[in-house]
Amino acid sequence: MSKLTLVVIFILVQFINFTTTYSETFDKIVAVVNDEVITQSEIDEALKPVYTQYKSTYSKEELIQKLNQAREDILNQLIEEKLILQQAKEEEIEVSDEEIEEKLTQVKSQFPDEDTFRQVLDSQNLTLSDLKQRYKEQIMIKKLINKEVRAKIKVSPLEVFRYYKQHQEEFRIPPKVRVQTILIRKDDKMSEDYSDPQKRIEEIKKKLQEGADFSKLAREYSQDSSAINGGDMGYIEKGEMMKEIDEVLFSLNEGQVSDIIETHVGFHIFKINDKKESTIKSFEEVRVEIENMLFQKKAEARYTEWLKTLKENAYISIK
Repeated sequence: MSKLTLVVIFILVQFINFTTTYSETFDKIVAVVNDEVITQSEIDEALKPVYTQYKSTYSKEELIQKLNQAREDILNQLIEEKLILQQAKEEEIEVSDEEIEEKLTQVKSQFPDEDTFRQVLDSQNLTLSDLKQRYKEQIMIKKLINKEVRAKIKVSPLEVFRYYKQHQEEFRIPPKVRVQTILIRKDDKMSEDYSDPQKRIEEIKKKLQEGADFSKLAREYSQDSSAINGGDMGYIEKGEMMKEIDEVLFSLNEGQVSDIIETHVGFHIFKINDKKESTIKSFEEVRVEIENMLFQKKAEARYTEWLKTLKENAYISIK
């Protein structure tokens, strides 16, 4: 996940677990960020969903190690969130009531009705006013990041073209073939002569050599799921099939039928109906993809540098 979006995503999770029920009098302060504090209960609330997930995956010392790392990550995220929000307030980033209501409407649309929405709020000890305030802060943070990071990133057409020329292998399309198949399984116990699947595949091969229609034989005899379509498997890219099959498929010419291939599954015969050689996507096909990728890389770098500056100019004390 990108660093640029991590803070915004993190606070989307935060509001779900936010609670106002703890006592500030006895709540341990774990960090100070300028004139604001981060408390132990904030860390614990944010850690709850992580703990639920981790305890089903890890145990004992590994669980403790993972939770300690998660706790450290959460603290860092809370520090960064407070820094960005403080900066947004200092720069007087404005959020209209309409923007908050729009966000609220989007969230409400995910619930079947108003009562269910209210019940979820109650279960999280969260008032509608609390929720709106969190949305306001989220929008402020997003606007500030857009202003200080995204709005200052430019990717020129020349940069995009140069990247394409220097990284063409990234856009290579592997060779592929359109294949029909007939499969007789080794473990088939439905047919009377299931004990000799090799005999049946050899009889099918003989019929093909005598000019029988591949599609017709596939529908009649094949035990592959493609039998209903006359054995047509569509296009297969190099490397998708088992090695012993893959090597044969890409050595055949269009229109050729393979010899019998034995695998642990059974006995196979393939026909190649079309071949497409490996090609590189055109510049126009990947131009937008490259532009977005370069933009994201630049934004990541600028976000990291901008956040570093915020931290250097702030008072941060971890208790």
